[in-house]
Amino acid sequence: MKSSKKTVQRLNALKGDQSYDKFSALTGVGSSTLFNYIKGRDIPLTTAAKIARATGCDLNWLAGLKENNDVDMNMVLKRNLDELKAIGEKLTALGFKDKFKAKTHIKGVRGV
Repeated sequence: MKSSKKTVQRLNALKGDQSYDKFSALTGVGSSTLFNYIKGRDIPLTTAAKIARATGCDLNWLAGLKENNDVDMNMVLKRNLDELKAIGEKLTALGFKDKFKAKTHIKGVRGV
Protein backbone atom coordinates (compact mmCIF):
# COMPACT_ATOMS: atom_id res chain seq x y z
CA MET A 1 0.00 0.00 0.00
CA LYS A 2 1.44 3.33 -1.02
CA SER A 3 1.92 5.48 2.08
CA SER A 4 0.30 8.87 1.81
CA LYS A 5 0.78 11.74 4.21
CA LYS A 6 -2.60 10.79 5.73
CA THR A 7 -1.50 7.19 6.22
CA VAL A 8 1.66 8.27 8.02
CA GLN A 9 -0.30 10.71 10.23
CA ARG A 10 -2.89 8.09 11.07
CA LEU A 11 -0.33 5.40 11.82
CA ASN A 12 1.45 7.86 14.09
CA ALA A 13 -1.88 8.68 15.78
CA LEU A 14 -2.52 4.98 16.39
CA LYS A 15 0.92 4.64 17.95
CA GLY A 16 0.36 7.71 20.10
CA ASP A 17 2.75 8.05 23.03
CA GLN A 18 3.51 4.32 23.14
CA SER A 19 7.06 3.18 22.59
CA TYR A 20 7.76 1.40 19.33
CA ASP A 21 8.30 -1.80 21.32
CA LYS A 22 4.86 -1.56 22.94
CA PHE A 23 3.16 -0.71 19.64
CA SER A 24 5.06 -3.62 18.08
CA ALA A 25 3.78 -6.00 20.77
CA LEU A 26 0.23 -4.78 20.15
CA THR A 27 0.35 -5.07 16.35
CA GLY A 28 2.71 -8.00 15.88
CA VAL A 29 4.84 -5.89 13.51
CA GLY A 30 8.53 -5.35 14.29
CA SER A 31 9.39 -2.07 15.99
CA SER A 32 12.01 -1.07 13.40
CA THR A 33 9.53 -1.91 10.64
CA LEU A 34 6.88 0.29 12.29
CA PHE A 35 9.46 3.07 12.59
CA ASN A 36 10.08 2.85 8.83
CA TYR A 37 6.34 2.99 8.07
CA ILE A 38 5.87 6.03 10.30
CA LYS A 39 8.74 7.68 8.42
CA GLY A 40 6.83 7.14 5.15
CA ARG A 41 7.93 3.77 3.79
CA ASP A 42 5.21 1.90 1.86
CA ILE A 43 3.23 -0.62 3.92
CA PRO A 44 2.31 -4.02 2.46
CA LEU A 45 -1.47 -4.41 2.42
CA THR A 46 -1.29 -7.54 4.61
CA THR A 47 0.71 -5.59 7.22
CA ALA A 48 -1.70 -2.63 7.08
CA ALA A 49 -4.58 -5.07 7.61
CA LYS A 50 -2.73 -6.60 10.57
CA ILE A 51 -2.23 -3.15 12.14
CA ALA A 52 -5.88 -2.21 11.53
CA ARG A 53 -7.10 -5.47 13.06
CA ALA A 54 -4.84 -5.12 16.13
CA THR A 55 -5.80 -1.49 16.79
CA GLY A 56 -9.47 -1.82 15.87
CA CYS A 57 -9.29 0.91 13.23
CA ASP A 58 -10.85 0.81 9.78
CA LEU A 59 -8.36 -0.27 7.10
CA ASN A 60 -9.78 2.21 4.58
CA TRP A 61 -9.30 5.01 7.12
CA LEU A 62 -5.70 3.96 7.74
CA ALA A 63 -5.08 3.93 3.99
CA GLY A 64 -6.47 7.47 3.71
CA LEU A 65 -9.43 6.35 1.61
CA LYS A 66 -12.09 7.61 4.00
CA GLU A 67 -12.30 10.33 6.61
CA ASN A 68 -14.18 8.57 9.39
CA ASN A 69 -12.52 5.88 11.44
CA ASP A 70 -15.21 3.36 12.26
CA VAL A 71 -13.48 2.01 15.35
CA ASP A 72 -14.36 -1.53 16.33
CA MET A 73 -15.21 -0.85 19.98
CA ASN A 74 -15.45 -4.56 20.75
CA MET A 75 -11.82 -4.92 19.68
CA VAL A 76 -10.76 -1.95 21.78
CA LEU A 77 -12.62 -3.22 24.84
CA LYS A 78 -11.18 -6.72 24.41
CA ARG A 79 -7.66 -5.31 24.17
CA ASN A 80 -8.21 -3.24 27.33
CA LEU A 81 -9.61 -6.27 29.15
CA ASP A 82 -6.63 -8.37 28.06
CA GLU A 83 -4.27 -5.68 29.39
CA LEU A 84 -6.11 -5.56 32.73
CA LYS A 85 -5.97 -9.35 33.03
CA ALA A 86 -2.21 -9.26 32.38
CA ILE A 87 -1.76 -6.61 35.08
CA GLY A 88 -3.82 -8.70 37.50
CA GLU A 89 -1.71 -11.77 36.76
CA LYS A 90 1.51 -9.81 37.35
CA LEU A 91 0.21 -8.46 40.64
CA THR A 92 -0.86 -11.95 41.72
CA ALA A 93 2.58 -13.29 40.81
CA LEU A 94 4.11 -10.54 42.98
CA GLY A 95 2.00 -11.71 45.89
CA PHE A 96 -0.66 -8.98 45.89
CA LYS A 97 -3.78 -11.02 46.45
CA ASP A 98 -6.12 -8.45 47.88
CA LYS A 99 -7.25 -5.17 46.38
CA PHE A 100 -5.83 -2.99 49.16
CA LYS A 101 -2.28 -4.27 48.74
CA ALA A 102 -2.46 -4.02 44.96
CA LYS A 103 -3.91 -0.51 45.08
CA THR A 104 -1.23 0.62 47.53
CA HIS A 105 1.50 -0.87 45.37
CA ILE A 106 0.16 0.73 42.18
CA LYS A 107 0.00 4.17 43.84
CA GLY A 108 3.70 3.90 44.59
CA VAL A 109 4.62 3.34 40.95
CA ARG A 110 5.71 6.44 39.02
CA GLY A 111 3.26 7.64 36.40
CA VAL A 112 0.24 5.86 37.88
